[in-house]
Amino acid sequence: LGTVAASRFEAVLGRANLFVACIASLLVTDLVWIVVPQPVAIGIVLALVSTVGGAFNVVFGSIRQRIVPNHLLGRVMASFRVISWGSMPIGALLGGIVAQSFGLTAVFIGAAIIHLCLLPSRLILTDEFMAQVEAHAAANADVPAA
Repeated sequence: LGTVAASRFEAVLGRANLFVACIASLLVTDLVWIVVPQPVAIGIVLALVSTVGGAFNVVFGSIRQRIVPNHLLGRVMASFRVISWGSMPIGALLGGIVAQSFGLTAVFIGAAIIHLCLLPSRLILTDEFMAQVEAHAAANADVPAA
């Protein structure tokens, strides 16, 4: 649903607020796991979070494709995937160690703290900043690669 409605999310929220909504939805998910560990509640929250996350992925993936020069796009995408997907086993290992040592709730508390710490990044990542980056990329699109 989020991927289909991504342009609508972007129009209503703006890019920067969509970024914050995605982080905030992850924070809410962490808190639901801790406070309301009921399968139905978790399922509803995960459905909503997945919707916001799907919209986020489309909007920010599109921005990435617009600002990265064509000759570097494959490398940037590969690097992005190595970092994002490659960090998942590390996170799973650390989560397992934390859960084994301190209990499963500690994993979600740690995730909530990390997501909370990401929220101030909205002060830097504004709609104006993203528009400037896109304008700069568009102005330099015709510049040949060195």
